[in-house]
Amino acid sequence: MEAIHITETSDTPQRELGGDLAAAPAAEASKPLPGNPEAKASEWVFPSCVNKRSDGLYVDAVRAAADAQFTRFVDSVFAEGFYFPSLDYAVLSRLLYPAAGAATAKVEWLKLSNQIAAFPEPRRALYKSVNIFGEADGAEYVFEPVFTELEAGEADTPSQAAAAPAKLDFDEFVAYLWGQGVRAGIDEKTVRRVIEKGEMGRIGIARRIEPTAGQDASIQEISDALHRDNAPKQLSNGHIDLGQFKNRYPQIAMNVALLKKTPRVLGQPGRKISGEIVEPELPKDFDFRALAGIGTRVEQRPDGEYIVSSMEGFLSLDTASNQVSITDKIVSHEGVSMRTTGNLTLSGDDYEEHGEVQEKRTVEGKNMTFCADVYGNLISRGGTITLKQNLSNGRASSPQGKIVVEGRASSALIEAPGGEITIHAAEGCTISGKHVIVENAVRCQIVAEILEIGVAEGCAIAAKAVKIGQSGARKNAEAVVSAFIPDLSEFEEQRTVLKKQIADSQAGQQKSRREIEALQAQPEFAHFLTLQTKIARGEVKLSPAQQDGFKKVAVRFAPQLQQLRHLTEQAKPAQAIIGHAEQQLQEMDIQQAAWAQDIRCNIDAITGETVVRTMRVKFGGDLFAGASPQELLVKLRNLGEPHERLFSGGAGEFSWAYSEKKTGDS
Repeated sequence: MEAIHITETSDTPQRELGGDLAAAPAAEASKPLPGNPEAKASEWVFPSCVNKRSDGLYVDAVRAAADAQFTRFVDSVFAEGFYFPSLDYAVLSRLLYPAAGAATAKVEWLKLSNQIAAFPEPRRALYKSVNIFGEADGAEYVFEPVFTELEAGEADTPSQAAAAPAKLDFDEFVAYLWGQGVRAGIDEKTVRRVIEKGEMGRIGIARRIEPTAGQDASIQEISDALHRDNAPKQLSNGHIDLGQFKNRYPQIAMNVALLKKTPRVLGQPGRKISGEIVEPELPKDFDFRALAGIGTRVEQRPDGEYIVSSMEGFLSLDTASNQVSITDKIVSHEGVSMRTTGNLTLSGDDYEEHGEVQEKRTVEGKNMTFCADVYGNLISRGGTITLKQNLSNGRASSPQGKIVVEGRASSALIEAPGGEITIHAAEGCTISGKHVIVENAVRCQIVAEILEIGVAEGCAIAAKAVKIGQSGARKNAEAVVSAFIPDLSEFEEQRTVLKKQIADSQAGQQKSRREIEALQAQPEFAHFLTLQTKIARGEVKLSPAQQDGFKKVAVRFAPQLQQLRHLTEQAKPAQAIIGHAEQQLQEMDIQQAAWAQDIRCNIDAITGETVVRTMRVKFGGDLFAGASPQELLVKLRNLGEPHERLFSGGAGEFSWAYSEKKTGDS
């Protein structure tokens, strides 16, 4: 076999280098070496980051990474026709590309190679061109047998070929590839194996170093108070209520660290085989301050950024605004169901729910606002219940409080004893309160002290003061309006009892007064009482002898004195009873007048069958207290006795005011 003479240049054009090698000129592989190569190798002037020792070349990794002097040094070594025998390629990669090179022990000085040696032209000729593909993404090399030419006289016989088999060297290969534009990503393990075993063929010798992915910025939860406890609630009696969660809305104290931002970590850049940097994808980041809503603040601490509560209250996570807030009211967007919250018993005064309240779920609180439809039960501790949408087949109760339904109520029970109720539209509802306002009511039963309705169709209504804009029937159900008038039967019984107490007490007083007058009419006893009074006032002075005589007289009249004191004391309780009874009668008169005041009924327009009647109720009593909706409906649908009816007809208008003397006048 003839020797292969490798003198041609690479068919692949030399690629322009990028990154930190772009300014380093590449020398041609066939550049002749000036002078004595061995002598020149010993005369190298090393940069400050390279230290030549007896056992080899060492490089300060810290200095090498600080500037490009090591890269220029390596480029000049290869360009001048030298290479690094016993090269530690992993160290070379790390020193050239510290962000993407192979990991080595973290020491100050790293051994690069044993020395610098000349790369003779005959040896350089053994290496052939490299196929670089893609955008410097990889390189292939065709490994074939190589031979070195023998000098004249070196052959054993004239017939022996003037060439001898040769073997490639990895360290030389690195130097050669550098000149070919392959300056990173050499597969050292593969190349060494192929050279060692003499494998032949087209083999991939280098591939680009992929960038390592960074880490997106993230949020770390700091406070355990952020977590809800959805375990079943244990009641005070020790029983477990499976319908309630233990702590659905935890309360946050002031100055509690809630969240911490974990900053993003940039990825390590990769390298094309040309040494050009391959930038990693930029990790995602976010504005941590934008997450801090009302009631929170962002604190910059030595170990990072924190969101801290600036007030005491309830945690609110708003998915729409993507903010965490601490508010004095609970804000929920999940709705109330067995899956999300269970039944709720709220400790805070204010609650705002943006999700639906499902059937059979109960929410107990004080001031509660519901922005979606409600199908369950709402119970307020005397606060305000506000429904922005609809109440269907549910219940709203707020004794002494207020209920507002801005949407539509249907087949619902709405009650605010002693409180106010305002409803936009109601159908098939049972409504009771002190002051009730309904814009449009259809087939409802309503009890109130003061009732205002815009349009009432087929309703059964009872109130002390009624004002209806338009009244009519609905599906053959007439409108029945009952005007409360006082039933004073028990009231009069109480008045009779009080008057009897006054009369009896006055009679007792008169009897005692007559007996006192009879005693005082006795001449000697009357004279004694007069003298006793004057002595007590100091109008009469007695001598010692007279005093003894007066004492004897007092002993004689002792029984009369005792009887007089008894009669006088007996009259005092009677006077107290009379005063108390008279005060009660006066208060009852005031209460009766106040209750009877403003009893009236006004209907501006009657457009369908309507019946107006009076209905006597006990003075000062709760209106139909404890009556079920069915019982209430029966009572309100009762048309009453003929003498109780004030109006019956299908057209016109009606106006009536109560008079204590003439209850039936209109």
